[in-house]
Amino acid sequence: MTRTEIKVLLVDDDPEITKSISAYLETSGYRITALNSSEQFEETLRTFDPDIIILDIIMPRVDGFELCRLVRRSPAYYPIIMLTSKSDVVDKVVGLEMGADDYISKPFSLRELEARIKSVLRRMRVDRHYPDDQAPSQTIFRGDIVIDLSNRILKIGNRKIDLTPKEFELMKLFLSNPGKAFNRDELLEKVWGSNYKGYHRTIDSHINRLRLKIETNPDQPEIISTVWGVGYKLNEDYQYKR
Repeated sequence: MTRTEIKVLLVDDDPEITKSISAYLETSGYRITALNSSEQFEETLRTFDPDIIILDIIMPRVDGFELCRLVRRSPAYYPIIMLTSKSDVVDKVVGLEMGADDYISKPFSLRELEARIKSVLRRMRVDRHYPDDQAPSQTIFRGDIVIDLSNRILKIGNRKIDLTPKEFELMKLFLSNPGKAFNRDELLEKVWGSNYKGYHRTIDSHINRLRLKIETNPDQPEIISTVWGVGYKLNEDYQYKR
């Protein structure tokens, strides 16, 4: 993807902020659609189909958290950067738990925002794509659960499961180590990377969303088990009934 192809959907209720961000990014070669309210958000998301979304958290009527929730219910994965207040750690934690890929605290420099955009998109490319000469051909089978690493596809029986990049990495780790319990620190390091300075509850939020996609009854999970006092594991006793 070249920079001129990158489409950014920006949502902030302050027209001065959207104007300055739009002008800077457009000068740098990005294609911008800016909204100052949530009213046209769903339609714009569908028609504009952005490569990345920037959401302000504090907005009237529908805030950035609700918009993030809406985006994460979409079958397509859109990376999200959230704009937060400088001192509000809670906003940052909640945003990450809801599936935001990164956050940036106000006030921020426009160069820093562009650097964050590049960083998130770079991580997405690494997560989603391998060069042809490096693509692994390995496929892992666990009963009727199949994970194709080269094409990054997960199937349970005949059903293809659409996963986000982090959900895919979690399933790859679990399926590669059936019965092994991973604590939250291990999951953060192995899936998010050793330099990630996130929060343990991020793991719980991702596991909950993953269970919604793969479990028959997410409230009584059969595939990914909670190991109390430790973390999570792939249930080696799952009977693969599907």
